[in-house]
Amino acid sequence: MSPRSRAQHRAKRTRTAKVATGTEEIGPSPVKWRVLTPVTWTSIFALVATLLYFYGLHSNWGNADLVRGILQGGDMAHGNVLLNHWYSSADNYLTIDLAFFAVAVFFVGQKVVLLHLISCLIWAALIFASGYIAGIGLKRWTRVWATLAVLVMLGLPSPLLAQALSQTMVHVGTCLFVLLAFIALRTGRFGRDWIFAVVLLTAATFGDPLTVAFGLAPAFVVGILESIRERDWRRGLPTSSAPIVALVSAYLLRLVTDQIGTFATYPGAPLATSSGMVQNLHSLFPDVLSLLGVGHSLQRSGVPWELEIFRSFGLVIVMIGIAVATWSLLRGVLSGRRRSDVWGLAGRGDASFRVSGLLVLAVLGDGVVYVKLGLPGAGLHYLTPGIIFASILGAMFLGHFIQQCSSRQALYVLTAGAVVIAGCCAASVGVVMSDPVPTSPYSDVANFLAAHHLYKGVGDYWSSAPITVYSGGAVTVRQVVPFYSGGLQPYLELSKTTWYTGTFQFLIYNLNESAYGVPQKYGERILDSVDYPFSAVAQTYSYRSFIIVVWKRPLTIADLEFPVQQSAVFSAIEGHALPGLPSSNWPNLSAESPDELPLFSAAGQTTSSQGLTGQYQVGIYNFYSASAETNFYENKDLALSYVIPAGAALLPLTSSTGVGGTSKGFDLIECGGTSSVESDTTCSGSVTKPYSAGVITVIKRGSTVSVITYLPSGPGSTVPPPGELAENVPVAKSVISLLSSAGIN
Repeated sequence: MSPRSRAQHRAKRTRTAKVATGTEEIGPSPVKWRVLTPVTWTSIFALVATLLYFYGLHSNWGNADLVRGILQGGDMAHGNVLLNHWYSSADNYLTIDLAFFAVAVFFVGQKVVLLHLISCLIWAALIFASGYIAGIGLKRWTRVWATLAVLVMLGLPSPLLAQALSQTMVHVGTCLFVLLAFIALRTGRFGRDWIFAVVLLTAATFGDPLTVAFGLAPAFVVGILESIRERDWRRGLPTSSAPIVALVSAYLLRLVTDQIGTFATYPGAPLATSSGMVQNLHSLFPDVLSLLGVGHSLQRSGVPWELEIFRSFGLVIVMIGIAVATWSLLRGVLSGRRRSDVWGLAGRGDASFRVSGLLVLAVLGDGVVYVKLGLPGAGLHYLTPGIIFASILGAMFLGHFIQQCSSRQALYVLTAGAVVIAGCCAASVGVVMSDPVPTSPYSDVANFLAAHHLYKGVGDYWSSAPITVYSGGAVTVRQVVPFYSGGLQPYLELSKTTWYTGTFQFLIYNLNESAYGVPQKYGERILDSVDYPFSAVAQTYSYRSFIIVVWKRPLTIADLEFPVQQSAVFSAIEGHALPGLPSSNWPNLSAESPDELPLFSAAGQTTSSQGLTGQYQVGIYNFYSASAETNFYENKDLALSYVIPAGAALLPLTSSTGVGGTSKGFDLIECGGTSSVESDTTCSGSVTKPYSAGVITVIKRGSTVSVITYLPSGPGSTVPPPGELAENVPVAKSVISLLSSAGIN
């Protein structure tokens, strides 16, 4: 073979390898285009992001669940990077959306406009990543076709889908991270791309556990199926190992941050019941149609149906793309041959097939999430990731179909049809954008509060955070819910414990339906509270749909939790079984050695009262430092060590003896002599059982934690008199009720 022939042969092999990995270049470019390409792409990105910004302004989405990006991002920007003292859901977005908010707030401050800017940038990046994936393995013009198809479906979507895509903190940023990881995994090899994919999947999993369903699981399964297809376990190892490493890394990262100090989580969305899952299955396809603009959302979109009906062509392309990708994945595994041989598409390489397999399994995983977690009528945001992945599959199918099409007439017809469809979608977006941009009601009510010199208050969940954000922090409203006593208590979902210090001037709540389509049940519950309006009222305002109650004097959270003020003395406990409070399931607390004082015991106060018969005494230990609430929940084991003797232990009282919505009764047990209680509830050095030495009840109110002890005091006796423990529960309830009625902190 001549040197020229060998050079041509090497060039052919290099091009074949690039096609197989999806890294083929589109031919040589002049030097000037190499210089202009970054500028050109940046300009295109800026134009797309600008369009999405103005389109997103017409979506009403500034509700309490979403504005937390400003609040938490601002806290991160000011040094609390791990969100210590916050209560967040499992989908915390710390390493996804909040990272962008933190950087933005650091440079420009906590401005409402960031809600729109961050969302449009993530949305635009999502479109570019989707367009890149759709064009893998395609030639120049067919790559343009696939990219434009993505732009139409995800950049000019129906108003309902635009509302989902223009939101932060609802899995759109997660989808961006997952797509970038899929791009990095397209080669199926170890190396820098593999490391990049692991980092992205780790960040996505830590910030949003739903990544497991439509990111980790698809990558693991595709890697396994690839090994089966190639009959070589090593072939799919890079793809299948990346999600495993990412899952372990996310778990270790959580352990480390827990040790350093980070947010606490509350229970997330509950799994749907069996009947709920059946209902979700029935509503799955209709909800998909609505998001794609051809379902029941047509009537509410405000766009003429003559324009929106053209979106049905996008639905057809998406369905065909899913079907083709599924068949390709299954047939390739069952045949045991290379996927390009299966379809006879020599120009389509492994990268294209691998990414299509990842996407189709991601669509399936998102469908499972919707069925398992979706709430009827309120779970559309769970379908958004599946719509994104399915749109890419539809664009991939369209690009490969056109690349294989040899008829010029067919291409002319396809081009004309595509122009009409894209024009109708653009016209639909134009109709929406021609309407005035809706103003937020929270901005107006924030101005109203500031004009009346009301700067700090409490309110229902859906009103509090948005008013705080839209006022730029000039007015702060902290979310509360009814307390078991009839008052109000902090609502610790998506909030920070340090918010509830000091006093509050007013209460604000909304009884009407939210401006963003969320029923306002929280405001109704506040109005129906037993002790509403919780203190003497100076003025009541009605502004739009908001009710504002201004108290005569500023109130603390403890005042709001127990608003009824009555006189009482500890001696009233004797002989009076005051009404007890409902039992509850409180977390089990365990005792620590007495030399380990609770973190907040230095600020404690102690008082006691002895029964008139001399048979018992009651002690009340109050821990009321500013960090008491946080420390109590994060250091449960230390909360009781201040009053537990050495060698003693606690057992939860049986027979539903817990009292109060946030209290629990414990049996204090001890052993005779110097022996101590063992872990198996025996006395050290013997098999005897410890005896009951008294009762301890714990109650938490606002920033105060009270430990109430009921101990026998019979003369010369360390064993409780007969029947004494039978009386301890009503006595403990009496103490709780007495303290509640007295408003003692």
